Amino acid sequence: MRFQTVAERGQKIRGSAFSDPIFRIPAITVTATGRILVAYDVRSDWRDLPADFDIVFRYSDDKGETWSEPALLRSHTPGHGFGDASLLTNPETGTILCWYVGSTGESYFSARAGRPGLELWLATSDDDGLTWTHRDYSSLRPNQVAGMFTSSGNGAITGEGALLQTFVARIDDRNYAICASSVDNGETWTMGEPVGPDCDENKVVALDDGTILMHARATPARRQGFSADLGKTFTPLVPVALLQDPACNGGLARIGRLLFASMCDDAVHRTRLSVHVSSDEARSWSAPILIDDGAAAYSALVVIDDDTLGLVWEADDYQSIVFTSLSVSELMACVKDEQSRSLKHIRHGSPGWAKPPVVNEHNN
Repeated sequence: MRFQTVAERGQKIRGSAFSDPIFRIPAITVTATGRILVAYDVRSDWRDLPADFDIVFRYSDDKGETWSEPALLRSHTPGHGFGDASLLTNPETGTILCWYVGSTGESYFSARAGRPGLELWLATSDDDGLTWTHRDYSSLRPNQVAGMFTSSGNGAITGEGALLQTFVARIDDRNYAICASSVDNGETWTMGEPVGPDCDENKVVALDDGTILMHARATPARRQGFSADLGKTFTPLVPVALLQDPACNGGLARIGRLLFASMCDDAVHRTRLSVHVSSDEARSWSAPILIDDGAAAYSALVVIDDDTLGLVWEADDYQSIVFTSLSVSELMACVKDEQSRSLKHIRHGSPGWAKPPVVNEHNN
């Protein structure tokens, strides 16, 4: 297993205005050609929206061994920043979708229901990520919702071809999860009912019988619930004790009947990035399989092939964004060997834990 640094603090980005940028909020998808595409924020400092920052992307055509130069997916203009990308490839059309958020002054916490808030944008690419078209879908924000932003990382697709994307919504000063769906290849979207309260960034994946599984970040354990109506409504999201979580965005993916969830294996601190496995449709989960023993934070998972997952995460106390491929066979060997809770080769990141930046009141 090799670890590839996709972004490292201070790396210059052609076309970006920032001389000493930091990089956050990774998103990932595999395109119809097998290209691995990763997007992330370019920021001048720790501020969240409404600060000025860009979204860039890189891609790999050799399963993560080498990467293209960073390119701008959406660049800011003064007073109008963009971030929190979430990627998804539609296998029916080959179109790549990237949901993200924009702001001309409001933050997640300052926005009010019925008034201008964070913008919801959807970018699409029909040429394997080289060029992008952007559409404003801010009208999807429900009337009762104040602040609302994309749950970053990636969306999901059902066996019937429906596209799913999740969001976080602020209602009466509490956080809720919301799942949107599209059954016409992303042209129109239906927003589901809020799930919560006390549900933050979240992921969904379709199970074998068409049920939708949702995971939401929370502490001291990740919350889990199910939907039988394409994400319109969910059962109450309840903590899963084995899935320790310091309230940090994680990943969720499925290969066959196996489910994989990435998160920091700590109830308090952002550290020890690990993967859990379920072979019974999320009724139970394995012990954590350690990937990075250092200061790690947000992560996202994607399926590369029938025996390979791609994992991207914030590493080294937000100093870098790292990618690795994970062998499903090796993960399952760890599950079967109860004495081994880590892969043969793990990453030894910066010691300690990643401190959640407290900016604009939104604890990203």
